[in-house]
Amino acid sequence: MTSAKAAVATVWTLAAFVFWSVSVADAEAIQIPLGPTSLAPCSGDPIAPTQTVEGSFPSSLQGSYVMVPFDVPSGTTQVRVRYCWEGGGNVVDLGLWQARGADPGWGESEFRGWGGSSHPDVAVSRQGFSTEEQYLANPKGYIPGRTTRGFLPGPIPAGEWAVELGVGAALTPAEGNADGLTDFRVEIELSSDPAFEADPYAPADYDETPARAESGWYAGDLHGFDVRGLAMAVGGTAMHWRGGAPEGRFHPLPPALVEIHKRLKRSFDPEGIFNPGRLLPEL
Repeated sequence: MTSAKAAVATVWTLAAFVFWSVSVADAEAIQIPLGPTSLAPCSGDPIAPTQTVEGSFPSSLQGSYVMVPFDVPSGTTQVRVRYCWEGGGNVVDLGLWQARGADPGWGESEFRGWGGSSHPDVAVSRQGFSTEEQYLANPKGYIPGRTTRGFLPGPIPAGEWAVELGVGAALTPAEGNADGLTDFRVEIELSSDPAFEADPYAPADYDETPARAESGWYAGDLHGFDVRGLAMAVGGTAMHWRGGAPEGRFHPLPPALVEIHKRLKRSFDPEGIFNPGRLLPEL
C-alpha cells in the first residue's frame, strides 16, 4: 500500500452513486474510499478545475458503472471533464450525462456521450466539433469551446450532471495490484465564456445508408466494444488492426470455438512456443 493510500482513513458509502451492474442490496454494501490518492493531477492540456474528485475503486467493482454527480449552475456554456486512473493493467472508461429530471438516475435523453478509455479529456458545449485539421493534429487534445467527437453538442442545462466511470478492469492482489484498489481522479471545469455558444451546432440530416455494403477496412473514432457489437449484430466479427486495443485485437470467440482452438494448438504446438497469447490470452 502506498503512503498516499494509507492516508485515506475514512471510507464513505455514497448513496448518490448508482451501480448499474449490481443489485441495490449489493450497492449499499459497496464502499469507495475517497480522498487523496497516489495520482498527481492528470496530464494533458492546461485545466482550471472547478471541482476535483479522487478515490479508489475496490477490485469487487470490476464490471460496474459508477455515476459521479456534480452541479452545473445556470449560465454555464461548457462542461469539460479530464480524468486519469492508476495504470498497470487497470482500465477505467468515461461517459457524460447532463442534468437529470425529477426521476432518480439518468435516462436516455440525458446522455451526452461515451469515450471509453480512449478520450481522457472531453468537453461539451452548444458549439460543434473541432475542424478536421485540429482533430488530426491532436485527436485527444482539448479545443476550447468545441465539443469532443463522440459527445453531443447542445445546450448546457443547469442541474445535477454526472460523470460515468466504467470500471473495466480493477486488478486484485493476486493479479499484481498490491492493495486491490484502483486509484482514479476526475477534474471538472465549468466555463461561462459567451464565446463558447457563439456558433451553435446545426446537425446534418442523418443518412442510414451504409457507406459500404461489403466487408472491408474501416477507420473511425469508435470504441472497440461498439464496433464489435455492430459487427455481431449482423453476424460478423471485427479485428482491431491499429492503435491501442485494451479489449484485445481479435474478436472474442464463443467458449466452444475457444476449446477447439486450444485442441488444435496443443496438436500442432505442444510446447506452446508459437505466438503465445497472440490470438487469445488463453492460447
